[in-house]
Formats: sequence, C-alpha cells, structure tokens
Amino acid sequence: MSFKTNSRTDSAPWRFVPAAVPEWEAPRPHPGWLALDRHSARPFHVRRADAHEAAHCLRSIGDDRFGLALADDPVYELRCGRRNWLILLNRDFVAPECAASLAKRKATPAVMASRSEQTGAYSIAYVALSAPGERDGAVHLSIFRTTGRLAFGGTASVVGDCVRFSIGAASRPGAFAIALEGRFEAGGLVVETALSSPGIVVPKHVPMAD
Repeated sequence: MSFKTNSRTDSAPWRFVPAAVPEWEAPRPHPGWLALDRHSARPFHVRRADAHEAAHCLRSIGDDRFGLALADDPVYELRCGRRNWLILLNRDFVAPECAASLAKRKATPAVMASRSEQTGAYSIAYVALSAPGERDGAVHLSIFRTTGRLAFGGTASVVGDCVRFSIGAASRPGAFAIALEGRFEAGGLVVETALSSPGIVVPKHVPMAD
C-alpha cells in the first residue's frame, strides 16, 4: 500500500493521504479531467448491490479498511463493461444530517472494492477523498487507486442535506473518460448521468525500442 497515516491534528478526519500525492495536503481543483464525447459514449450502471454480495464483500476485506467504519447498507454496484466494483460508504456520512459536514472538513466518504476473478474475494481498489472548496458549500473530490495514483475526481455542492456531485476521469496513460453525475440525499444515491467512452482515450505508454 502507498497510503500513509496522517497524524496532523487538523486533518484527523481525513485519516489517509496518498503518499505519492503530497499536494493533497493543500487540496485544489485538478485541471486534467478528461472530456467525454457524449455522442459516442456508452452508459454504465450504478444500482443497489445484492445484499448477499455486499455482505460477502465486507467479510472479504475484513479489517483492511484504511481505518474506516464502512456501512453495511446501502452498498452500490457499479458495472462498466466487464468491470465491476462495489461502492462502500463511510458510516459517518450515511445519515442525511451528516452531508453538510463534507463542506466543512476533510473526509473519506467512500471506497470502491473489486472482486478477484481467481479467488472471488474482494479488496479495496479505490479510496475517495473530499475537502472543502473555496465557495460556501463547495467540495473537491478525488478518487485514488490504493497505489496512490489519482484516477477520478470532480466537485460536489452541499445544499441542506443534499450533496450533488459531478465526477470525471483524470488524464493519465490508459485512461478512459467518464461522466458520473447525481446526488446523495435521504441516505441514498441517485445517479442522473453515468456514461463512459467506448475505449481508452489516453494511449498507454509504449516502450521505446533500443
């Protein structure tokens, strides 16, 4: 793992900071979200996960949760092509009245877990971090691989007990573009837009011949 515990007292709720991305000590908007051509984009699906699959996921990851208390319910399944993840929410932010705190302090609101094709066991693949934005109610979102590499991110806005969000993909070799938009309210996730590019947008690095 390339994550380290952040012992700074003013960052205590934001327990894990990617060691490879120290700039998150001073969060700021990321300039490189990939643009999605919506004319050629294909939909992907986000829905409530099967209860038995969600329970299996939580058992699989055991105590390897980055110190987070993850909610048993709701758990969401994100399916994009042949890829499949479960979205696990931080228990501290499931209650509707807790939404406003995202605009006030750093947080780790969710993680995404992937299932091994070989063993069937789940492990955490992505960690979502948030930090208050410059404007009242604004939130910066960044979603990191557990290696510390930034993969996705965007912004959110908090109005009352409702959190509206818009997430895109970071520009990096091998990346595909996405547009994920919706809201979290009344303890549940409502997805309004879920689109991805049909293939890789940023070419992978090609080794140079000797």
